[in-house]
Amino acid sequence: MIRRPPRSTLSSSSAASDVYKRQEYGDSKTQNMECSPRIGKSHFGDYNGKVVRFVGKVKSNNGGVAVLEAPDGGEVTVQNSTPYSTQFVEVLGSVQGNAIAQQSYVDFGDNFHMENYNQMLRLVHGNRVSSLFA
Repeated sequence: MIRRPPRSTLSSSSAASDVYKRQEYGDSKTQNMECSPRIGKSHFGDYNGKVVRFVGKVKSNNGGVAVLEAPDGGEVTVQNSTPYSTQFVEVLGSVQGNAIAQQSYVDFGDNFHMENYNQMLRLVHGNRVSSLFA
């Protein structure tokens, strides 16, 4: 018989497990983050009014409105933006025409490869493998 330590031990494996078990699920932010697709500017038409994730390079950010360079070309306006501390950010928000109404964001640092990200978007939204990401 194998004896396992109780979950209240300080070992890293059980501590991590306890943290995940204690997390609350069901709030709107958690649900949006779990099921929101990553998109580029070219996908805005398919996601109008829906919550998405958008990664871009910060071009400007003043007065609650930011402009991000899209990975697939062009620029996207982010409404309700907050000051970003890095050059690249992922915005979680709802698509409103050609803009995104920000709900939250994640700093992605100052060294992010936009072309690789754009290639990933092409794979995710392409016909050949889209069923893998649905």
